[in-house]
Amino acid sequence: MKYLTVGLEMTKRRLLLIMALLILGGNVNALTLPDDNFVSGWTKPAKPLTYNRESLSDYNDGDAEVFLELGFQQLQVQQYKNGSAEVDLEAYEFASPNGALGIYLMKSGKETPSAEVGARNSVSQTQLLAVKGSCFIQVMNYTDDQKVIAVMTKLAQQALANLSAPDTTSALLRLPKAQMLSGSEHVFSGPLSSQAVYRLGKGDVLQLQNKIFGAAATYTDTDHITYTLFIIPYPDAASAQSAFANLQKNLDPGFQVFGKTPTGFAFKDRQAKYALVELKDGVIKLQLNLARKPSPASK
Repeated sequence: MKYLTVGLEMTKRRLLLIMALLILGGNVNALTLPDDNFVSGWTKPAKPLTYNRESLSDYNDGDAEVFLELGFQQLQVQQYKNGSAEVDLEAYEFASPNGALGIYLMKSGKETPSAEVGARNSVSQTQLLAVKGSCFIQVMNYTDDQKVIAVMTKLAQQALANLSAPDTTSALLRLPKAQMLSGSEHVFSGPLSSQAVYRLGKGDVLQLQNKIFGAAATYTDTDHITYTLFIIPYPDAASAQSAFANLQKNLDPGFQVFGKTPTGFAFKDRQAKYALVELKDGVIKLQLNLARKPSPASK
């Protein structure tokens, strides 16, 4: 019995040691800054630069506000060189996968992906963009040499290797796939990111508060005419109802509202296009840039 007790104690200590090592340095879901010679000859000439929410504008002044709106937490910038050739890795970490995805979609435009990266990505000779989990990375090539694309790809592979990518949390899952135009998806959580697609009014009219994520995309109807779809799921019926009322109250005053019901309304915007807004089951759905005049359904 004595030896059994000692054996159990030793096993317990080993387990505690393993847990401590994992907590301190073995995070299996962490961004990695690749070491020297991740590709032979490519080394880090200096330590990485790190920026947080307070200092992001020191590095990225033009886009800092929309990054912050989408939940930016930390940026690490690491330079890699091989003789006169240089690439920089910018690794942005967000509070949620939706925030990272939102920035990626805003930056990527029409995607030109590489199957070798191991995450959603878009690659050109001058830059590589990728998103996985809560991380968005940008690899910049400052060398006029197409061969560096392979180096950029390897760098992205290693940087994202330990990250998981839970698709079940993506705001894009709410969007129907049928008739969606490729490359038109957008994720937003406040006025700056939503107004990149469509401006409904001044301020946070949808009451997203940088916390609630919506999704948008462009579609074609049966006559091949395009329109924009917004879908915003709220955490409960009360917050959805509050946002619906706030949108009606603070809608752009230049829009002409008609067809109001308790759960919907329509309007004509400044470009003489139509829109339909509907509230159902805690979700606000907006069909925008419609060519034909819609009719809100009665409750």
